[in-house]
Amino acid sequence: MDQTNGCDSIVQVDLTVIPDANGQLDTTLCENDTLRLFGEDFFKPSHLDP
Repeated sequence: MDQTNGCDSIVQVDLTVIPDANGQLDTTLCENDTLRLFGEDFFKPSHLDP
């Protein structure tokens, strides 16, 4: 059965909501090390510009 806008499809989305991650991470990053958490990279730069 066509709709007035010409679309004839129904899309069903199943969404699962997970709680935020809480906690602590005790670690040390040395110069040029990178830590990846949930797809995001964190690093300690080798120097900081003023």
